[in-house]
Parts: sequence; structure tokens; C-alpha cells
Amino acid sequence: MRIIRRKSQVLLSIFKHAVEWQVTDKDRNPMETIKMSKSTNKQKKDFYRKHEIPKLFTLLEEYPLRHQLNVKLALEA
Repeated sequence: MRIIRRKSQVLLSIFKHAVEWQVTDKDRNPMETIKMSKSTNKQKKDFYRKHEIPKLFTLLEEYPLRHQLNVKLALEA
């Protein structure tokens, strides 16, 4: 979300200066109509509990080896 907000700020600044420098009409600033939500909620992270890991590994056996390795490597990180 931070990247989107930053890019929006850059575009807003570009169009604001374009209007100021009379490169474009005042009515032609598309960024003025965009409202960015003010998200205060951090993304909730969901972790596996120690007792859930063996069940996860059992379920992984049904999937191709590459998926098993991806999950196992992600758990190691």
C-alpha cells in the first residue's frame, strides 16, 4: 500500500505542477478526484502453531514436490 500511496503522491504533484505551469487546464487534473483510503490497520499475520506443523507436512504429501519444498523453505525463513 505504501508504494501505491507514494506513486499517487508523485502523480498528484506532476499534475498539480502541470496546472500551475499552464501545461494543462485546471479541469484536466485526474488526480484531484482520487481519494486514497487512510488505512491504519496493519496486515494481520497468521502463523502456524507448533502443533499444526506436523499436520501441515502430512497434508503437503498430497502436493507435488516443488510445492512441498516451497512451503518447507518458507517455514525455515
